[in-house]
Amino acid sequence: MLKLFNFSLMVFFTFPLLAPAQGINFAASSSNDPIEVSAADGIELHQKEKKVIANKDAIAKRGESYLYADKIEAYYRQALESKDTEIWKLSAIGSVKMTSDKSTAKGDMADYNIDTDILTLTGKPAHFISEGDHVTAARLEYMPKKHLVVASGDAKILREDNTLTATTISALFKENTEGKLEVELMNADKNVVISTKTETATGEKASYNPKTGVAVLIGNVKLTKDDNYMTGEKATVNLKTGISKLFAGAPSKGSDGRVRGVFLPKSIKDAKTK
Repeated sequence: MLKLFNFSLMVFFTFPLLAPAQGINFAASSSNDPIEVSAADGIELHQKEKKVIANKDAIAKRGESYLYADKIEAYYRQALESKDTEIWKLSAIGSVKMTSDKSTAKGDMADYNIDTDILTLTGKPAHFISEGDHVTAARLEYMPKKHLVVASGDAKILREDNTLTATTISALFKENTEGKLEVELMNADKNVVISTKTETATGEKASYNPKTGVAVLIGNVKLTKDDNYMTGEKATVNLKTGISKLFAGAPSKGSDGRVRGVFLPKSIKDAKTK
């Protein structure tokens, strides 16, 4: 192990990086841009393991993309088509933050494999924020080329006054006319809850289109507003108009497949508030 630097000032160790992509990712810039790794407490070069370790207030930068952490490890190799050295993997530990002009991600630990184009972020919880959408979960996987985020473990997406929670949520992003990322489609699986200012909808699975404002829930669906509720097998909820539709399922063991609703009279509601 060779310790290259031990200054309190920031120092730089740069490598060229290949493979262009999009989003929070260090292949987002021109292929001629270097990736710069800096640290406040020294940078170590481990030639045998082919890695660089930046200690304390570490920063990795390429173009307009930044990675901040207590410690960053950058793994390098010789490029296939040249004798240049390229970084193929970045690992960050402690107080992790990744930023670009379009998105921000935060967590406790992060691994970014440039070959597979997958950023894995874990935290309590981990966060991904982009153009008004805030995603949190125990584990986030971000695929920049596909503009796809998969959140698992107490996953939640907050958009304005609406919240979607589930065991697993995937969010497909696309660039808008201003070049910023926004959610195009969400899919949720297991323990699904959609909450608005006035209503709550639960089910086993759900999909949501932010452009139309329509969410479709499937499996043991329940729509609740105040003390009133309806149950069925499938529902469409329009978050823009506030109109919900509930549908029956096929009869099965323990169920006749009918839609049911319970609506409390005003006198009972008033009694509950006293």
